[in-house]
Amino acid sequence: MSTALAEEMIDGEVNQRSWEQPVGDAVWDCAKKYAKAVNTYEFASSLRNRTLSKRRFMGYISAIYPIVVGFNRALIRSLSKVDHVRQSKFVQSLAEQLGEEQWHNQLWRGMLRAHRVDHDALYSDLERYMARFSERDLDQMTAGVIAALTHDINNVSP
Repeated sequence: MSTALAEEMIDGEVNQRSWEQPVGDAVWDCAKKYAKAVNTYEFASSLRNRTLSKRRFMGYISAIYPIVVGFNRALIRSLSKVDHVRQSKFVQSLAEQLGEEQWHNQLWRGMLRAHRVDHDALYSDLERYMARFSERDLDQMTAGVIAALTHDINNVSP
């Protein structure tokens, strides 16, 4: 989606700032940058070459599952914040993305089940952990992680 289209959906009219890079292009450029960096890591190489131990793979899918669930939750929450009348095209895009994320969640739960990891217990642990923080705290932590990773992709524990 282009920046102008996003602004049109938000403001109800096209903004004249057409000089900005389309949002989709910016996201794609960022994804390519991070994919290139991640693909150089030993973990990614071991995963591609099928030399990663089962125990390490189980740790990986268990560690990533809360991120998958969290992204899905964020999409659901974002739908309630959008004016469904004035931004109907944007709502439709979010709804389509949510459908894909629901499928993605099922895929991860299937991987966890296949490796005999109790995804419900893992999710319950995540709920208990997140309950310790306010919404504001969670938003600040998310912003901090994004800022740190944007500045330095290797800073994995900001």
